[in-house]
Order: sequence, then C-alpha cells, then structure tokens
Amino acid sequence: MVWDAERMWVFRAILRPLKRDGSSRGASRAMSLAFLFMGGLAVLGACASPSSYRGAPTATYGGGSAPTEPYAITVKSGDSLSILAQRHNVPMKALANANGISSPYTIYKGQKLTVPAPRTHRVRSGDTLSEIALSNETTTREIARLNNKRAPYPIYVGERLRVGGWTPDDGRGARRQAAPTRTASAPRPSARPAAGTATPRAKPRLPNPPARSGRFLWPAEGRIISSYGPKAGGLHNDGINIRVPRGTPVVAADNGVVAYSGNELKGYGNMVLVRHQDGYVTAYAHNTDLLVSRGDIVTRGQKIASSGSSGGVTEPQIHFEVRRGSKAVNPMSYLGNNVAAR
Repeated sequence: MVWDAERMWVFRAILRPLKRDGSSRGASRAMSLAFLFMGGLAVLGACASPSSYRGAPTATYGGGSAPTEPYAITVKSGDSLSILAQRHNVPMKALANANGISSPYTIYKGQKLTVPAPRTHRVRSGDTLSEIALSNETTTREIARLNNKRAPYPIYVGERLRVGGWTPDDGRGARRQAAPTRTASAPRPSARPAAGTATPRAKPRLPNPPARSGRFLWPAEGRIISSYGPKAGGLHNDGINIRVPRGTPVVAADNGVVAYSGNELKGYGNMVLVRHQDGYVTAYAHNTDLLVSRGDIVTRGQKIASSGSSGGVTEPQIHFEVRRGSKAVNPMSYLGNNVAAR
C-alpha cells in the first residue's frame, strides 16, 4: 500500500504542473520532481544545479515530497541563498536559519551549507492529532493543513506527519558560518561535547494506559456554564465548561496515562491530557496547579489538578473534553451519572 501511494504521488507530481501550466517551465519542474523521487539526482544536478548535491532520503507528506533528514551542499559560482532555497524546495528563511545566516544573506563559493528537513512526527499506536499538536507546540488545524488532512482528520500508524518548522535549529541557536578563507585552517573541534553542554533528548515513549473501569467519571461537581457544540460567532466548544470554586480538586475521569501536563497551548491555561484505552483522551484545562507529569499512570478518581482560571477565562472553571482518536465528542454521552465527590 505504501509503494502504491508513492507511485501515485509521482504520477500526480508529473501531471499536476502540466495541467496547470502548459509551458516548458511547468513540464521541467514536474520531470525534476519525478527524477528526484526515482533517484535520478545526477540528472537533476546536471540540468539545473550548479551546487554540489548528493541527495537525501525523501518521504511523502500529504501529497508532497521533502527530505526526511537534512543534507549538505556546497555553494558554487553563481549561487545565491534564494536560488538554493528554490532549487531544494525549502523556504529561504529556513535555509538561512539552519546555517546561521542573517541579512544580507551573503554566501561564498565553496561554502558548505545544510539543507534543512521539515520537522515531522511518525504516528504510533494510540497517538491522537491533538496530542501530537500539543507536544509540538502547534494546533491540530495547522497539522491538518500541512498534511492536507480533511475532517475528521484521520491518522494512521506509521504515517509521517509534518508538524511545522524545519530542522536543524529553525533559527534557535544556529551558528553563523564564516566565509572560507585561504589562511591556515583552525584546529578541528573535539567530537566530545564541552562540559556542561546540554544534549537534546527525545521524549520517552508513553507507557500503555491501564484498563478502563467503565463510563467516565465527572472531573468535579459543578454547574455546566458552556455546553458542547456550536457557539455564536462561528465558534465551537469541543467540550464542556464546569463552574467550580477555585482550588476544587480535578480528578481523572478513568484509569490512564498522562500524555501532557503544561500550559503551552494558548487559551487553555494549565492543562492535563490523559490517554485511556480504546483510543480515548480526556482533557482538563484552566487549572491553577498541575499535580501530575507526562508519563504518570493515574487511576479513576485520582486528583490530578486544582481548578482555577488560567488561560484567559474570567472565573474559576474546568474545561473538560473527551476525544476518540483525533475527534472531539460530546462528553455528556460518555459521562456516568455519578459526579466525582470533592
């Protein structure tokens, strides 16, 4: 199935420019994409690229092709940063950031540059689009746009999703490259990081959630002040909002594992996401204090936060959501009759 999808992309990549633009420019671009995908990098380099380029593995992202990892090129006579960015299908700003180059974006013949790759996430069993968005400090809508997803935004195990931004660095800590000189070369830096240098660490994989107990428990006792569904002005509430006194214990709706605990998502304040079996995720937002961390196993009725008014709301409340996969569902259809005791 994956091979068939890749072959179909090649046909689309060839035909789409021809349909939109009957000129030789459109046809040339389409053929270049096809040659790139099939490994004809030498042909591409001979036809259009004065820079040195050995190529890099590519993958399909929602119907388009981009490198799966950064790769190196060498600047040749006549190259400019904008030309190289266009040739390698990356934004000029991303190329500049990856190499620590600032305005006026001067590059030099013989200079080694790194072509960045899009930041991606490979979907694992149990992932949801909302969790992926939160862990990458973006939104489900942006990930859907980057990957040409349409509602209800299905994702599949093993799928590689673009999550926004480029690697390496994307402007965060890249070093500016100096122009090549004819003076004696400087000593090569040691391969070992200097003492005290932080090394990036991947987030540990979440443990599997424990078995569920049944219907979800209410996160707290209180009055619903905003129900699930469409609102005025074209807005939509993906959950329910429960009015509670500040500091009210917020409890887990069922056994699960904490997928997120933080305040990076604008508008939600201090929020906890708990992943449950069968693809369910529950969300608890606008808290004052968060009492659990990512990866913690929680039990039904366990206190995970204290209620508050973080995230821009005007009074203490709990925003509670239930999601199945990437789709928000009406919590009232999944909550039991018993309200959590304070």
